[in-house]
Amino acid sequence: MVKITGYRILSLVLILAIMAVCIPTMSYAAEGNTGTEAALRNAVSSSGSGDVILSADIRLTTMLVIMRNLTLDLNGHVLTIAFPNESATTYALRLSYGGSGRSLTILDSAGNGNGKLIVSNSSNNSNSAGNAIGGSGGTLIIKSGIVEAYGGKSCAGISVSNVIIDGGTVTARGGSNAAGIGGGFNGAGVNVTINGGTVTARGGSVAGGAGIGGGSHGAGGTTTITGGEIHAYGSGEFVGGAGIGGGPNGNGRITTITGGTVEAIAGCTANEDGNGPAAAIGKGG
Repeated sequence: MVKITGYRILSLVLILAIMAVCIPTMSYAAEGNTGTEAALRNAVSSSGSGDVILSADIRLTTMLVIMRNLTLDLNGHVLTIAFPNESATTYALRLSYGGSGRSLTILDSAGNGNGKLIVSNSSNNSNSAGNAIGGSGGTLIIKSGIVEAYGGKSCAGISVSNVIIDGGTVTARGGSNAAGIGGGFNGAGVNVTINGGTVTARGGSVAGGAGIGGGSHGAGGTTTITGGEIHAYGSGEFVGGAGIGGGPNGNGRITTITGGTVEAIAGCTANEDGNGPAAAIGKGG
């Protein structure tokens, strides 16, 4: 039988304590933490990996392309993409790369109300690529934080194939003849699902557009609302877009509401073009 004396026990305890202090603690911080423009562009590139977590405010004045599926954690900081080029023919924030859409999830883990993504496009080129946030086949998922998107002339604030809003505060405004969330001029709406959060979507001026749905002469998209607080304002000076549905001269499509609080207001409700007034939810005027 081997006896372990009190001195030996004390020595063993000391050794274990020293080992606990000396051995480094492993951390699992997500890759792509960033506080500079260069680091951000590298993190969202095809060679990046893991979540992207902001460590400082960043301001960009040229397009940001999301080249891989990722989560962007605002982490209490502000990412501003202000595209000042009036002759631009591209999105400010692009959710497609190499001919395929990409998925971008936005959240703010800080939860202090300071995390913001602000995207604006000053394009005056009357093209469908001047959306603030765009990308055929792309998916935008908003979990929390503040997201603002302002489209250029004839272009929407948010125009990706799929928009899913689970929380946060979202403001989207289209440029002239465009929807807040959906299509630009002659563009149809997109697939929009709202499960929570506060959403304000407003069509642009002149011929106008739907709050959520089609731009001028564009049909509505498929909109599903299960929760949240939604304010959708169609627009138009002589013809009008629906609050949710078709843009001016555009048909409504599918709108399903099973929960939440919804305020939908049509744009111009006059009947100057003979197509009838715009509906709050449904077709444009």
